Amino acid sequence: MINNNVIDNILSRKSIRKYTDKIIPQSKIKIILDAAMAAPTANNRRPYHFIVVSDPIIKHELTKINPYSKMIEESSHTIVVCGDIVTEPTMDFIHHDCAAATQNILLAAHSLGLGAVWVGVRQEDVKGWGVHVSEVLKLPSNIKPIALIPIGYPDQKREAKARYEEEKVHYNNW
Repeated sequence: MINNNVIDNILSRKSIRKYTDKIIPQSKIKIILDAAMAAPTANNRRPYHFIVVSDPIIKHELTKINPYSKMIEESSHTIVVCGDIVTEPTMDFIHHDCAAATQNILLAAHSLGLGAVWVGVRQEDVKGWGVHVSEVLKLPSNIKPIALIPIGYPDQKREAKARYEEEKVHYNNW
């Protein structure tokens, strides 16, 4: 690493999908949410809302139709990042804004010694998982689920690898 806490945290973060049964204290959840709300948003509209799910029954219900979401059941908490289409009617900006908040959640969790993974929700999937998540969480029609982030104390070790690819960097033009 390069001996810079922020850069080291970014470069060492990995997606973690296995968790111990230890419960995250509410004080850490608050820090993570505070970091999420520090993310930039278009025109400072802050269209995000967060649902913190710790109830085992709700976590189980969330995983029912998405085979890539099973780690939610093992997590101590799952934070559901949602966007308000009244506050920000442009879905592109909602996705950008919620993605920035999601990245802050992932980095904050990692910095606190927790593991997390980003589970996205496709908006075009009108009969699929996004509708299911909305129904399970009883979301109002103006609130759209964008991402679910299972978080817990890691029960797996993943080493970060260098991912920089010079061939993907262009200066001034292609």
